[in-house]
Amino acid sequence: MAYEFIATPLEIRLLAIESIYGYKCHKNFLSDLHECCIRFGEYAGVEFMRLPCQHFFCGKCMKTYANLYVREGTVNKLLYPTTKCGGLVPPSLLRRLLGDEEIEHWEFQML
Repeated sequence: MAYEFIATPLEIRLLAIESIYGYKCHKNFLSDLHECCIRFGEYAGVEFMRLPCQHFFCGKCMKTYANLYVREGTVNKLLYPTTKCGGLVPPSLLRRLLGDEEIEHWEFQML
């Protein structure tokens, strides 16, 4: 027998508060300055991208980082640029970072 979850008014209000809080945190992140862990410079949050591991790096560094590995042909080593994670940079992020030619080269290397 399957049970259906019915949220109480209090649970609905808590979810709304969490949503508003998350939105405000994100808005504050975008407007504040943050340090890029690659270049160690401070940049506005709008210049950063967040990885699935929740670390964030400036888009310019991530683009340079991805292009370097694709050019060198070492895409199997294209991991998150922090020693704590170790996951591969996801294809969806690479498509945002690389140009058409680099994406083709990346796909060829992955095959």
